[in-house]
Amino acid sequence: MQFKVGVKMPLRLDARMWVALDAIEYAWAGLVEDGNGVPEEPTITSWADSQHGTNSWHLRTGLPAGDGRAVDVRTKTLPRELVQVFYRNVQRRLTLLGFDVVLEDLNGEQEHLHVELDGRADA
Repeated sequence: MQFKVGVKMPLRLDARMWVALDAIEYAWAGLVEDGNGVPEEPTITSWADSQHGTNSWHLRTGLPAGDGRAVDVRTKTLPRELVQVFYRNVQRRLTLLGFDVVLEDLNGEQEHLHVELDGRADA
């Protein structure tokens, strides 16, 4: 897994996020084939950084780098026919565990997969 330059790691990391990172890597690895244009590794583009809304799980605890309960993964480098495949594979692995998996800004400049461990997981 790669990290975009400037991505900040959370000061505290909810241990359940390791499950999300593993699911992201596993789903990505299933896409990589010689010559199909898929980068070797997924890229985290935002974690405990950037501009996020007041209720964002990227920075939820109010600590400078939050508890890292949301991560964004670059999808715009994937061949178009594989974006939905990647999204569905990550979603299938994580939704029942209390994660929200959302494909944001599809085909836009800021296209990415947002993976969030929200409050449902704490209930």
